[in-house]
Amino acid sequence: MKRFLTAAVVLTMVFTLAAGLSAKSNIGLMGVGGKVGYVDPGGGIGSTLGFGGVVDLGTIMPKLALEAEVLYWKKTYSESAGLWGGEDYEWSISEFIISAIGKYYFSEKKSDFKPYAGGGLSMIFWKSKSDWAGLGGGEVSDTQIAITAVGGAK
Repeated sequence: MKRFLTAAVVLTMVFTLAAGLSAKSNIGLMGVGGKVGYVDPGGGIGSTLGFGGVVDLGTIMPKLALEAEVLYWKKTYSESAGLWGGEDYEWSISEFIISAIGKYYFSEKKSDFKPYAGGGLSMIFWKSKSDWAGLGGGEVSDTQIAITAVGGAK
């Protein structure tokens, strides 16, 4: 929890200072949307879908926009060790990700095609659970800070 509060304070300070650097800033709630993403956590457990939302927070400068994003995904799988003829092992992992992202748009605002590149910081809250055929299991969770890179077109 202490890490989360520290990161929230730092992000707030960075965005507040950045907004004050430009007289042409237009900071505020500009739009809200949903998102669906393809997630492949690796480790041979297959892929899943992630669901989330995006908040457009306006612009610091005419070509530099701010966004906040959230994403949640969960993947569960089972394996049979062949001991009791069924699925003996069940494991699941989930992540909840909160991101603050700056995007630089390379084209003029008048254009319908707007390529962008950017980055930001993400807080990742993950949890892993396991169970061995009723013999017990465990749960592990952690919080991490990550650097996020983005690119694409609008």
